[in-house]
Formats: sequence, structure tokens, C-alpha cells
Amino acid sequence: MVKSFIVGLWSGVFNALRWVSPFQAIRKVFPGMRRSYRFVDCWVLGNLLASVGCLVASSAPGVRWWEIVILCYGGTRIFEIVVYQANVLLFDQYRARRAGQDYGVRGYRRLVLLLLHNYVEILFWFSAFYRNFSCVFDSRHILLDSVPGSLYFSVVTMATLGYGDITPKGTAGLVLATTQTLTGVFMAVVMLAKFISLMPKPKTLDELETTED
Repeated sequence: MVKSFIVGLWSGVFNALRWVSPFQAIRKVFPGMRRSYRFVDCWVLGNLLASVGCLVASSAPGVRWWEIVILCYGGTRIFEIVVYQANVLLFDQYRARRAGQDYGVRGYRRLVLLLLHNYVEILFWFSAFYRNFSCVFDSRHILLDSVPGSLYFSVVTMATLGYGDITPKGTAGLVLATTQTLTGVFMAVVMLAKFISLMPKPKTLDELETTED
């Protein structure tokens, strides 16, 4: 197998980054959960429900100490999701093959469903950020410190539509919106790759395409 410096470099970087994760910490403390698919499913679904609950429970405007803790956890979850999806898409199989191990997944449909849960969870976490920090944005006709307004802006930003009805006032708003836009582009690429992997390969009548090299 031909080794690539750039692939090896980023494989090492993302292998280290995956430990900045509550999920990895729990599996480190409870080793029996490392091979538990049910735990992974419950973790993803539980965090999605938590993101929805945190958005609804936010007392915007104004952020109390416990809300800061929740938002810090939300930021960690977004980081965790991006790193995890990058590892699954690019590096997990590569590392397994380099180590001479077999690589397999529980199921492609399961991976896509978990990815969709992650995507929606990111929408709600950013909505909570927008609702609690609406002061760093200029919004004339939409109440950004409300659940519908913050969720609307999160969806628009994640989809990179950019209607211009809500705009950042300064650096903090620019960083927040830009971070979600980049996250949305990355997640869209991951979803496209995984959806394509689910599509069955059609038969071909061209003999040259059916002949193996």
C-alpha cells in the first residue's frame, strides 16, 4: 500500500481530535460500551432531544450561568459531530487497513439515519446560540431571540441561502454565522457521499464495463 504524507498527517490530527469528546470520555470510563450500537443510537437521539429542549428552555435575551454551560456543551457536540463524521468518511477505513484489520459498518442505512440526526441536532444547537446572542445580529423584521426566528436563521445559514434579512453586527456574529455555514457545507458533502453509497449500482449492457481488469 502506497503511503501518503498528507493523508497520514490529517489521519493523525483527526485521530487525536476525536478524544475531545464527551462520547469518547464515557466510552473510556465504561469500556463495555465501545462495541454497543444501542449506546451509540441512544447517544445520538438523546443529544438531539437535548438540543431541542435547550433551545426551547433558553431565557433569551440574557444568558444565565447554567445556560452558558449548556451552550459550551452544545459547541462541544458540534465539534464532536464534525470530527466523527470526518473520521468515518475519510480515515477510519484507512487506519484499519494500515493496521491490517478488517473494517466494516453496522449498516449504511443506519449511518445515514444517524447522520440526519446529527444534521438536525446541529441546526438546533446553532439556533440556541442565535437566540441567546441575538444582540450581535441586526434583525429588523424577525425576532431572532424567539424559537421560530432563531430556528429560521439557523436553517437559512446551514443551507447557505443567505437571504440578508438577518446580518451580523460585528466579529462575534460573523464568526458564528461563518462557522455554521462551513459546518453545513461539510455535512452536506458527507450526506451526499453516504446517500450515493446507498444507491444500487445498475447493470450495464456494455461489455467493456462489465469486464474486470
